Amino acid sequence: MNISKYCIVVVLFFGLFGCQTESEVTLSQREADRLFASAKSDIDHKHFADAASSLNLIQINYPQYADYDQLLYLLAKAQFNNKKYLEAQDNAHEYINSNPATQFTEEMSYVEAMSQFLLNESWSGSKTLNPRHLRDVTYLEKSKTNFEKFKKRYPYSKYLKTINLTLNQINDILADAELEVARYNFNHKAFLGAIHRAESIVKDYPKTKQAHEALVIMDNSFLKLGLNSEYQELKAKL
Repeated sequence: MNISKYCIVVVLFFGLFGCQTESEVTLSQREADRLFASAKSDIDHKHFADAASSLNLIQINYPQYADYDQLLYLLAKAQFNNKKYLEAQDNAHEYINSNPATQFTEEMSYVEAMSQFLLNESWSGSKTLNPRHLRDVTYLEKSKTNFEKFKKRYPYSKYLKTINLTLNQINDILADAELEVARYNFNHKAFLGAIHRAESIVKDYPKTKQAHEALVIMDNSFLKLGLNSEYQELKAKL
């Protein structure tokens, strides 16, 4: 937000609401309409933070706004593009509950699922995942379930390419998490545990790069246990 625009918003805010705090502000339909129009213009010009600020004022201070469903849609969209993923997820979810089959429901379903995934994107800035990231994968499993549900509901969605790429990324991280445990078990001579983890990688994530190392761990674990014939049977099944 540039300085001149900021000054205009401040003047407008105090002109409308005086010295009231945000929780004490009472908007009229006319004032809400003015903020709503400003937010729509800001979204068109990709000023998402400004749009979210205006729409938040309406949501908090005028929940009976006549076009509340459209407000939820635009607010979730603005917040998502402004990387406010928790808020975007909540507002998208509320929109979907109230509007299970509109022209915007598919987009809001995408925003909800992707926001839930990106809420925990701290690992994405690093090429090397540390053990803490690999242990904390519950949210990734939930995200994977959400994306798979989305694909079933919208098999021809324009978001499928992005979702498939994200699912590949999720599978890669989940395979890494399993592989870390398999390595740990093998290094500590817990060979049955290593076999179990390695087998799950080969079965659940066969297209990942981790599947090759998992087979090596399985091979070595069976050899350590002297179960050569059993290994050949399992390998044939896999």
